Amino acid sequence: MSPRTPGEARHRLPPVIFRRSRELRHPLTPFEKLVWDRGRNHGLGVHIRRQHLLLGRFVADFYCSSARTCIEIDGETHAEPGQVEYDQERTRLLEAAGIHVLRFSNQDVRHNLKGVVSAIQNACKPRR
Repeated sequence: MSPRTPGEARHRLPPVIFRRSRELRHPLTPFEKLVWDRGRNHGLGVHIRRQHLLLGRFVADFYCSSARTCIEIDGETHAEPGQVEYDQERTRLLEAAGIHVLRFSNQDVRHNLKGVVSAIQNACKPRR
């Protein structure tokens, strides 16, 4: 068995997907940064990952594995023709796999960051 090279995915992801998820980590959009500043280092009370690969092909803006919750911060491009349908199908597939999807627009984050953070905390709070 050959040793892994640095950066090689543990689950043998297609290299193009693995690279893309890494590329998306930097730079964050200003709205993703606002959410990440609240969520990093267990700031929301749970561990949140950013640009996390789900189902081997979808890169989530943020993911809370303990609550199986995907958090998306959607910019203007998510209102473009075709993108709405793609997002709906992606959400359907994720939810069929038992992953809850939370979506917030950039405007939600801009005008109601406290509400967005509260919704994330409620969705990700530890369940008994």
